[in-house]
Amino acid sequence: MHLIRPVLAALVCCVVTPALFCQIFQAPGPTGGDVRSLAADPIHPGTVYLGTADGHVFGSTDAGEHWIRLGRAGDDTSAVVSGLIVDERDGASVFATTWTRGKNGESGAVYLSQDGGRSWRSAGLNGHALRALAQAPSDPNLIAAGGLDGVFLSRDHGANWKRITPEDYAELGNVDSLAFDPFDASVLYAGTFHLPWKTKDGGEHWIAIHDGMLDDSDVLSLAADAETPGRILASACSGIYSSDSGGGQWTKIAGIPYSSRRTYALRQDWHAPQNLYAGTNEGLWLSKDGGQSWNRATPADWTISAIAIVYGNAGARGGESSYRRIIVGAEQQGILLSDDGGAHLRRANDGFVHQRVVSIAAAESGSHPLAVLMEDAESPAQISEDGGNTWRAMGRNAGGLGLAEIIATPDGWRATLLSGGLARFDRGANAWVRQGSLGSKIQELAFSRTAWYAATDDGLLVSKNNGATWSKIPFGPEDVPVRSVQANADGTAIRVASSRGMVYSDDAGQTWTWHDLGLQSGGVLRLIWRDDTLLAFSPSGVFSSRDRGRNWAKVEQGLPGSQPADAAFAGSRWLVSMRSGGVYQSSDAGNSWTRVRTGERGADGAGDDFPVLTASPDGGQLYLGSANDGIFVMDLR
Repeated sequence: MHLIRPVLAALVCCVVTPALFCQIFQAPGPTGGDVRSLAADPIHPGTVYLGTADGHVFGSTDAGEHWIRLGRAGDDTSAVVSGLIVDERDGASVFATTWTRGKNGESGAVYLSQDGGRSWRSAGLNGHALRALAQAPSDPNLIAAGGLDGVFLSRDHGANWKRITPEDYAELGNVDSLAFDPFDASVLYAGTFHLPWKTKDGGEHWIAIHDGMLDDSDVLSLAADAETPGRILASACSGIYSSDSGGGQWTKIAGIPYSSRRTYALRQDWHAPQNLYAGTNEGLWLSKDGGQSWNRATPADWTISAIAIVYGNAGARGGESSYRRIIVGAEQQGILLSDDGGAHLRRANDGFVHQRVVSIAAAESGSHPLAVLMEDAESPAQISEDGGNTWRAMGRNAGGLGLAEIIATPDGWRATLLSGGLARFDRGANAWVRQGSLGSKIQELAFSRTAWYAATDDGLLVSKNNGATWSKIPFGPEDVPVRSVQANADGTAIRVASSRGMVYSDDAGQTWTWHDLGLQSGGVLRLIWRDDTLLAFSPSGVFSSRDRGRNWAKVEQGLPGSQPADAAFAGSRWLVSMRSGGVYQSSDAGNSWTRVRTGERGADGAGDDFPVLTASPDGGQLYLGSANDGIFVMDLR
């Protein structure tokens, strides 16, 4: 597999008309994300595959130093890549298992790539939620997959599958882990939500193997010793166990604290069998004596979900001596590498950009810095001062404070808080500081030259001192939750979307009138004021008004009639992203719309998911925050 990694990966050139030329790039950060599975190519040293929680597979050809997104196993954007294996014979085939949680229940499939992960096709078991995958070392034609409804076996390299566990026996369902005996392909171990099982005849008969193991142990991973026949290790929610009798009797391994015993990945170093690696809900643990003693190699609050070990000649890294590299996949942190058996770890997320962006803001001051807020990230708030090329943490306390949205205000960076209230970014201290005594949960902020307005769960609030203190603006007989607020430059015209309809004031909030879009809209979720046009987001689409909100018409002419996600404006360009996927642009003040081809769409139209948008102050770039893949940049010049 040969990977080319440009500094900015141009995805596609969008040419709708000459006036709508654009170029989409994925910015090289913020890097990192959640890793769900890893697999090293046993034939081609240095080639490694990484599975994510949305079906995407990344690859590396230099033992994890650099990564590139290859392709997606299937078209379901909610598919977790639960297992990856590379063909033991020649490395030409890569198998993946997936499981999804959809509105119709859990599902999944087996997928096969024969071009190094770039393209994938179904390899069977469609509709089965699969959580485990294994290939027999002594007979690579044998591949096993385990899921909610049992264990399935292919004897012809994935061409055909057969269930080898009883359909009506719940104890042999909910399979979390699988391992073939390295010396006998007819022996297969299966770890379930409730204890382990074993077959010695390819699935014709199964026996429970839990003597010595605490009852109700969810067996999350299994590792069969490559050098000692009959020796197998199992990790469970009750601890790590070893057996020297093929599971006939288990002994609990001491040394790992009880709280860390939810072990998601267990690996043995085949070249040094006494070396064991355990990825737990409380970090990575190492043993150099076959599990008799353990040491933790990472912080305790890290969750390690996958481990791979790369062996081979170091020519791919510029040397000549043989090497062994430990590759660790973690939630939030992404990829970590160790070249000394796990004693020291370093991050290696170059090219692995897989973050869910929930907020973007661009400031007008200085170099027009760009701030981004990501969901479930180690450093959720980050800032770039070079258009997204490099990033640094924005606030050492951002994770603990619970930021909901970052906003570029006329007086610097602010963030609304999940618990309610507002925080100010102190650049000198690199920290977010709560501002004022406002406790209401803020849905949106708007600004005039003399005041700030806050749409909150407790009504409409106004501040005349840049958010230090707030007072209510009453617009009805009782407080009504406000979803959105917009104001003109001098603050005389205010437009509010509440849970009961729209409310307008043309005298700086002294008097108010009520308005509505009509039953067909489903209610107003958000208002956006652009020049002489007022836009209203609703569950059934976008509505526009050219007369300050008195008359409304549904925006169609190429824009879908479904719920929008966000909007941005750059010069004469209007852009809207949809909750169902897709970004649409208009160059005629919203009269007609065309879809931007971002290159993210799957075969089913899914995957083109950008829940947040913002434009650079000079109108030259549009920044798109994706649901899973970080920041994208559209060049509008």
